[in-house]
Amino acid sequence: MSGSTARLHAIDAVKGHQPPGEIFSTSDAPGAIFGSNVFTKADMQKRLPKAVYQSLLATIERSRPLDPLVADIVASAARIGMTGHFGKGRSRVRGLPETAGELPIAALAEEIETPGTGAPRALLTIAGNPALSAPNGGRL
Repeated sequence: MSGSTARLHAIDAVKGHQPPGEIFSTSDAPGAIFGSNVFTKADMQKRLPKAVYQSLLATIERSRPLDPLVADIVASAARIGMTGHFGKGRSRVRGLPETAGELPIAALAEEIETPGTGAPRALLTIAGNPALSAPNGGRL
């Protein structure tokens, strides 16, 4: 299939897509659940120094400015695995484990290429190009 033919098939698939009737249950608004499995307040309180947790909570709950030192500590905690969890979920195709709510980028091409329930329908990237930086990027 040529690139332009594949592109036209993709456009037709998007045009014919019927969204689900309900994405979030009425009891779960996106703001209430976004990031809830990654670094919850309970995780933060347990894993961050008390002063860092209190400063971060002031930013979250009272819109206080985020202290850059606090941001660095939270980011460091995330990098060394102090946040979130491992293996609570699995990729759809190969069953690769997630880490802190994130699936491995190595699974992206196969997840896109394999049709079925749970297949990705969109991808949002910020300051990155997975086609250049991901394993098997040429498949993307």
